[in-house]
Amino acid sequence: KLPKLEMSLEMLAPFLSAVFIFLCSAILFLVVFKKYFTRDQSIVLTIVAGLGNTSFIGFPLINFYFGEDSLPIAVIFDQGSFFLFATAAQYLIATRNGSFKPINSVKKIISFPPFIGLIVALFIPSEWIFGWHEYALIILGKSISPVAMLIVGFQSSRFVNFQFPRPLSFALTYK
Repeated sequence: KLPKLEMSLEMLAPFLSAVFIFLCSAILFLVVFKKYFTRDQSIVLTIVAGLGNTSFIGFPLINFYFGEDSLPIAVIFDQGSFFLFATAAQYLIATRNGSFKPINSVKKIISFPPFIGLIVALFIPSEWIFGWHEYALIILGKSISPVAMLIVGFQSSRFVNFQFPRPLSFALTYK
């Protein structure tokens, strides 16, 4: 879908909405609820509530509710969320021990496979995506979310204790 996307200023909206959600989370947990949580808890809650890997569950839901034509917008939002994780979230985490280096954020962004795929897709001429090529890409794209959800769920069930402490309930309520 991305090669057929027309770039315009409207495409900034999904990216900026990810920034807005993260900033509101930062204000809520680092400023408003500052006295209720430790600094470490506030940082974790800001990240957990303000960011999300929205592609695995979000893409199938976007497809179901709004149709396939809305998927490019979801991809841009997801990349915005990743960009914030690689920059702002890393900054919050790393400044706790003084180890933040902007070059590390840049390396994470440009070496992130979905980001590389996004860049490549944006430069593929839309005329190249037709016939069996388009059909193969559609089938491949539909298989990614279920497989990823299965893998993430399996890993989570093995390593995560699902007892949610009180601070986490604040982040989930915000989200």
